[in-house]
Amino acid sequence: HANNVLAHVADTNGFVSGIARLLKDDGVAVLEAPYVEPMIDHCQFDTIYHEHLCYFSVTALDKLFRRHGLYL
Repeated sequence: HANNVLAHVADTNGFVSGIARLLKDDGVAVLEAPYVEPMIDHCQFDTIYHEHLCYFSVTALDKLFRRHGLYL
């Protein structure tokens, strides 16, 4: 379980690769990540923090996780 950790990670591929390595075949990882769409749609720019390196769309997260054999 990782609350808002992915936004702080510089090497997202390495991070997700590590998740894939640690999970059992039937394992589940639960991650919370800031979602870019409502932030833009509702002008929620006050939610942008300098320590957040990334904001993700579902499409971007799906591609990132599939690259490492994981699925949303």
